Amino acid sequence: MHTAFIATTVALLAAAMSIGEVKAATPLVEKVSDVRNDTPIELEILTLPEAAALLRIEPATLVRLAQARKIPARQIEVEWRFSRSALVAWLAGDWTIRTLVEPATTPWPPGPALTTQAGAAIVGRGTLVDAVQATDATPTAASPSLGVGPGQRTANDIFLRDQQVLLAPNEMTLDIGLLYARRDRHLLTQSNGGAALANAESEAFSTQLTARYSLRSDTEFFASTSFLRQQASVYAGDERLSHAARAEMGDIGIGVRHTLLREGAGRPDVIVSLDARIPTGATSRAIGTALTLVKSLDPVVLFGTLGYRHTFSRGFADVLRLEPRHRVDLTLGYAFALNDTLSLNTAIASTFNRGVTINTTQLRPVTTTALQLGMTVRVARGLYLQPSMSYRLSGPGSGFSLGLNVPITF
Repeated sequence: MHTAFIATTVALLAAAMSIGEVKAATPLVEKVSDVRNDTPIELEILTLPEAAALLRIEPATLVRLAQARKIPARQIEVEWRFSRSALVAWLAGDWTIRTLVEPATTPWPPGPALTTQAGAAIVGRGTLVDAVQATDATPTAASPSLGVGPGQRTANDIFLRDQQVLLAPNEMTLDIGLLYARRDRHLLTQSNGGAALANAESEAFSTQLTARYSLRSDTEFFASTSFLRQQASVYAGDERLSHAARAEMGDIGIGVRHTLLREGAGRPDVIVSLDARIPTGATSRAIGTALTLVKSLDPVVLFGTLGYRHTFSRGFADVLRLEPRHRVDLTLGYAFALNDTLSLNTAIASTFNRGVTINTTQLRPVTTTALQLGMTVRVARGLYLQPSMSYRLSGPGSGFSLGLNVPITF
């Protein structure tokens, strides 16, 4: 009887232990299942906040890196999307995109094999990307980096080339621009032995060439010139005092632009520039400097520029060539990216001139404000068009201009 009781007890304990092992194993199986179920293909694609959280940086910083093509990214309409695998590989060091032509045979942790239908695998050199290593894959030639490929900058990037340093080292661009401008200027001049208020009316057609070359990722040099056709008349009341028409080469402008501080959490890009104007005819030499702030708030980029120009003013018989010695420029605006191929921009530009007397002609202090509207559109691979319009809102006289710019990247 005791033997039967002991045997029964042992059997019950063995059964209990077996049930415990099954119950203990069940959560482990469920946990593995949860791991696989919690990593669907949707989580491979990250939004801007998710990608910023993964890298532990501010979203604005990530936008700046994406716009500068310094991080793998793709802009879809006005939103950014990121590949988790590409970000991990980028963070680890060198990275390329390789297209798989054979399925992977030993993925780990357990999961479906990565096949050619899955697309491209992003492989970091010496790294394990997303815990998956395709051991039997045969890579083809490397593709361009994920996102906007070489020569395919976004429209916002193209517009901001006048505010930021966006060229890669040893990269060069050439801008070809056409401009029509009409303006009125009020002058105090001598007429019939006395002083008279004169009105100068001018029309100008110009072809402009601007070249930019980047020595480093934070420094670029630029040079510009133009060919100008202009006709102008000066009136005192109903009397036309003078009329002139000329066609000539424009002055040569040279300068350098440098990024002092990159955009980060709570701070904008800070860019400083220095430039000089070299006369090619009857004009005056000038030098200038400017400080620009740029802040990205995807899909909007805000910018502001404060500049000063000193002109070594000379006297000329043609009063239209007279310029004030001191000028301060202030520009505030924004660029709005509708998508990576179309950007709209608006700016308010104000100019403050100090009065000066040159020979017998007095240039009075003048403050003018103009509204600038434009767009940047990509019409083909590597080809962009930039129509623009400027209209004077305040200041003596009136004026407007129409322009078309075509940037080319080498």
